[in-house]
Amino acid sequence: MADSKAKGKPSSVNNKSKMPELIKSFVGQLAMGLGVVIPAARTLLYIRALSDLTESQLAHGFEKALQYFKPEFGKTFPLPAEIREWAYEWRPQTIDPSRAILDRGAKPAGWEQLEPGELEQWQQEARERADKIAADIETLSKSDQLGPPTTRGDDSPAEAERRRIAQLEAFWKRNKQAGEV
Repeated sequence: MADSKAKGKPSSVNNKSKMPELIKSFVGQLAMGLGVVIPAARTLLYIRALSDLTESQLAHGFEKALQYFKPEFGKTFPLPAEIREWAYEWRPQTIDPSRAILDRGAKPAGWEQLEPGELEQWQQEARERADKIAADIETLSKSDQLGPPTTRGDDSPAEAERRRIAQLEAFWKRNKQAGEV
């Protein structure tokens, strides 16, 4: 038996179906801004001419038309081709969100911008320190001074591991204070 649930329309279909209303709204707003009345038949022509653009392109194109269109004798409203040209100028924002945080105006007191290569240097130093710590732990765990791990007969493997880590940390701390590590 076929599934009786109706499937939703793809988002591209939903976007296409709301384009006429979106363009009609943009035409109305621009007409109001320019102080002109646009007949419904002319609005339909704008819908037909511009419906292949994305919402973002349309918003950009009509915004630019509002900002830059200069009415001339006999021409009180931009042509669809002019709106299309402005719409083609739209580019998606490609800034990395972390870059936006770093570029914001409010920086913590004493904040300094990293020099080229400084981050990579810090990362390398952190890797070297991590490798040194891992080597120290390996040395300590093989050391005769450490002795066998302290366990109880009823310890789970996780509990035995926690005890071993605590034992290693205590041994490492003692030897570090003594200057042996």
